[in-house]
Amino acid sequence: MKDSYVFYKEKLNAEYRYAFEQVEVYVTTQNIDLYTVEERLGELLDIFLTSQNAGKPVRSIVGNNVERFCKTFCSDFGLKNRILLIFDWIKIIAWFLVAFSAIDIFWLLLDTTNTDDVDFWHLISTQNISCAIILGVLFFITNIVTRHIMFKTKRISVDVLNAIICVEAVVTSMGTFALFNFNNFTLFDAPTWIVALVSGLYLATYYPLSHKRIKRQKVKFSDLVEKDVTPEFSAAMEKRFFRAKKRNLRRGKGELTLEAFLDREEKSCNRTEKQKLFFRLLPVIVTALSYATTALTSGFESYTDSIAYILLMLAVEIPILWGIWKIVKSGIDSRRAWIKARRNELE
Repeated sequence: MKDSYVFYKEKLNAEYRYAFEQVEVYVTTQNIDLYTVEERLGELLDIFLTSQNAGKPVRSIVGNNVERFCKTFCSDFGLKNRILLIFDWIKIIAWFLVAFSAIDIFWLLLDTTNTDDVDFWHLISTQNISCAIILGVLFFITNIVTRHIMFKTKRISVDVLNAIICVEAVVTSMGTFALFNFNNFTLFDAPTWIVALVSGLYLATYYPLSHKRIKRQKVKFSDLVEKDVTPEFSAAMEKRFFRAKKRNLRRGKGELTLEAFLDREEKSCNRTEKQKLFFRLLPVIVTALSYATTALTSGFESYTDSIAYILLMLAVEIPILWGIWKIVKSGIDSRRAWIKARRNELE
């Protein structure tokens, strides 16, 4: 979803966005694998943005009948895409099973009531995987039926359709878990470590085989959409330029030209953007240093305490550092947009 089309739909004007959402709703009712949907809608948004920037009307692309265009747009989707969708859904179930198994194992390891020295391979625990499988199948079927009914009954926006699907997912999940948990109903159980192993093997197989589909998206929408520069930010950059000129004169370096200032700012943006790796590695470095310090001074009562310590540290640090980086990246994008706008004025 990195640089996904969903983040740039609002850049379309009214007529283009209406046509795009019509196609989007139609495509999401065709039971096509998730990555093909992302790719094809991304290609369409690319075409729409390019045409809009050229000042052409949307009918120059979709004609006078949007529904006919939708059918033509989806005409090359076949059985392969529908089979791939099933594998995509199994992937989601596998991730849920991995997550629930990890939580189950983690809490069993932290169980202080167990006085025996129990390791991972000797844990006595099972997972009710029939619950997850039935939930996945039910939601898959109801999702397909709902999308077809909604599209044929009434033209609605894709946002409303997705909201309906989310409510449906919550209701289906609550009903399924109530059936299995409150009534102690189960079709079959499996040892937790086997569930985790099988789910992990599926994911380890799925991603390499789906690599081409995942990496197929080549449209970079951020190159097609201009970053908005607020008047306040523009005024702040102008003041920065004025201060830089005064500083140069005070140091006897001569008057700083706007072109030289823009070059300097662009180099500064490039240097700052390279700090992304630093923000990624910093949580690991801080956690490692903190873990080593704690282990050498007070130590940990058990290896499960040490695992919990590491997980909690990373859970706190990663969101904070990622949020800081997003703020820094937003500033870089705004500066680059201002640089581009000022250079266009100089031409």
